[in-house]
Amino acid sequence: MTAPASPLTLAEEILTAAEVAALTKVPASTLRAWRHYGTEGPTSFKLGARVYYRRSDVDSWLAAQYAATASNRPRPDADA
Repeated sequence: MTAPASPLTLAEEILTAAEVAALTKVPASTLRAWRHYGTEGPTSFKLGARVYYRRSDVDSWLAAQYAATASNRPRPDADA
């Protein structure tokens, strides 16, 4: 999980788990498992019984995933 970000403001875009699943193409059940085990996924929070994500936390998590896993090797067809 990513480190907690700054406090929530009213201007912050808030996403539901379903919206994050659609945005990241990660099944909602996987997001739920990551929250349960606390080992992966963007930072989430609850309002009552519902789970929400700040768009900035999702974007930061995606950027960290890209930085950690992106290949710097040229593609085989790059020379063509």
